[in-house]
Amino acid sequence: MILRLRRLSPPWKILLCMGLTDLIFTVPVVIAYFQFKGVDLAGALALQGLMRLAVMLFEVPTGYLADRWQRRHTLLLGAVLWVLGMMVLWQATSFYGLALAQITIALAIACYSGTLQAFMHEALRAEGRLAEEAKWQGRLYAASLIPCMLAALVGGWLYTLSPHAPVIATIVSGLLGVALTFMLPNLPREAAERRHRNPFYDLWLIARASMRGSGSLCWLLFGPTLLISLTEVFYWVLQGKLVALGTSSVLLGIAIALYNGVAAVGALYLAERLKLWPRRRFLLVIASLLLPAGLMMLSNSLWFIIGGGLIGGLINALTWPWLITAINQDVPDHERATTLSLGSFYISLQTATMLFLAPLSITLMGLNATILGFTALILGLAAYPLWRLWRAS
Repeated sequence: MILRLRRLSPPWKILLCMGLTDLIFTVPVVIAYFQFKGVDLAGALALQGLMRLAVMLFEVPTGYLADRWQRRHTLLLGAVLWVLGMMVLWQATSFYGLALAQITIALAIACYSGTLQAFMHEALRAEGRLAEEAKWQGRLYAASLIPCMLAALVGGWLYTLSPHAPVIATIVSGLLGVALTFMLPNLPREAAERRHRNPFYDLWLIARASMRGSGSLCWLLFGPTLLISLTEVFYWVLQGKLVALGTSSVLLGIAIALYNGVAAVGALYLAERLKLWPRRRFLLVIASLLLPAGLMMLSNSLWFIIGGGLIGGLINALTWPWLITAINQDVPDHERATTLSLGSFYISLQTATMLFLAPLSITLMGLNATILGFTALILGLAAYPLWRLWRAS
């Protein structure tokens, strides 16, 4: 078995690393597990918020580390931190112990974000297969969704056996991920001078260049990322609306599985085909799908599941691989992971801002007006960057 794994090409090993990392059996029961540990609902939500904040803070620095270090070493650090964080979660007996676990897990997630996508680009280039990048970035995206879907179905059952069982199962899959990461090669990269010897100022110069530089990079980071952020909000609104309508946990699980399933199918089978489209056609189709998706979210019938769950998931699945492939074409090796991490940071920041504003907006205007307002706002904000990408294509 080990010999067969060693014989796999680097792109397939990268997919397996992603799959094992996202085999997270705690996803459907994490709030219940926090409560089992003695934390109330408010504390459990605060812990989730703490983890997302930590991911945002670590996102770009770990991408910069991956550009200055070997990709394999950064991924190995992330894999070890992931297992360590899960072990702390398992043994924690207080809110502060759980907080330490969440911060450790967030650092692990940040080590993977951007690094895996940059590593995939360089692995394909080493094999002379860069023409297939959109297909493989789509596979990498699907390699995250499919394990999440499977783990969500199994995690609830494991929790009935023992509250600790989902955590232990996640630790086991994480240890397998550590072992597989050891098998990844150190790929050659193009040598280049840093913008500045001071790493903090160097990082700032890279970030500033991505926002103000010539070409299409800054418009890629501020146009498509807004569209992805809106679909992330649709995902959480979908769950909230289903709960508000009294949907059973079984049907809720099916709806979330549909979201992940449609996104995975789109990433696997459509990402490569849409790469052949002219950039203008792709941007026009993706942006035009968002408005009907937002309008469908206003319904209390099956339509809002189709809009938020299926169309929203499809937009997310098609735009992410396309965006990663486009960014990789515009940046050099020594800034690739940093720039990809910047894209993830912008998405997280935009999504968090909308989710933070959502409770106040819902109180003042209602849920449907909030959905429609966010949809109009994002399309309005994305219009200029998308127009600049249109002109540059």
